[in-house]
Amino acid sequence: MEQHFVKYIYEFFKRLIEIYGFHKRKELNEGQSYMIEFSSSNFVIRIEKYFREFYALLYKESKQDYQINLFNLLEYLVQDDEKVPKSNYFRNENENDICYKKQIDHISSVLYKHYRLIDNFFNENNYELKVKEFERYWKGKHPEFYNRV
Repeated sequence: MEQHFVKYIYEFFKRLIEIYGFHKRKELNEGQSYMIEFSSSNFVIRIEKYFREFYALLYKESKQDYQINLFNLLEYLVQDDEKVPKSNYFRNENENDICYKKQIDHISSVLYKHYRLIDNFFNENNYELKVKEFERYWKGKHPEFYNRV
């Protein structure tokens, strides 16, 4: 099976390398799963594919255990319901290739549009404080994820 989505990832994310100085850090391709990481001096972008869906995770290289979903982070940073970008898996697309291309285009477009905001989150000297503020916001907004049995 051809994996055109890899070509789309390189096409849509080449701006990270050319303009923002990222480099490819790691790439794994195992059947239905795929992962690639691009890193800069401030943070790492991890793109993961499981079956038909792509996920974008961000983290500080020194804090690999704490990864934040791109859209969750932007929900916290933007906090304006009308302007917050939402994830879109294009599940209504029947053709995988079109579905993949649209998802990767969507993720990269959102990333580029909000790049300075994201970079500032990871670039600040008080990164740990920002992460705690994000966690407090997220737990308050989505307590159902944190209910204990």
